[in-house]
Amino acid sequence: MKRIELHPEAEEDVEQAVSYYEERRSGYGSKFLDNYVSATSFIRQFPESGTRYYERVLFTTLNDFPYSIFYLNLERSIFVLAVIHDRRRPGFWLDRLKGAQFD
Repeated sequence: MKRIELHPEAEEDVEQAVSYYEERRSGYGSKFLDNYVSATSFIRQFPESGTRYYERVLFTTLNDFPYSIFYLNLERSIFVLAVIHDRRRPGFWLDRLKGAQFD
């Protein structure tokens, strides 16, 4: 199985979402994180199962939250570019592809 690597801003995306949901309701930050971990585990097993978004970028959605994980299926890893709320401006994070260090 491939390892998961995160763009530094994708790490921030996850941290911000966990904080946001935990502030709204105790335990929801953990629930978000559990959903995220479940989704990334699925991606690791079935990397091509995501929907094509842009060129090589694929995405999948979280089950219980309005968030999507955007990633690249690389030779040795899955590189997560963004973990974004579905109502945010589409593609604003595409500049993360520039200069990203992966594989």
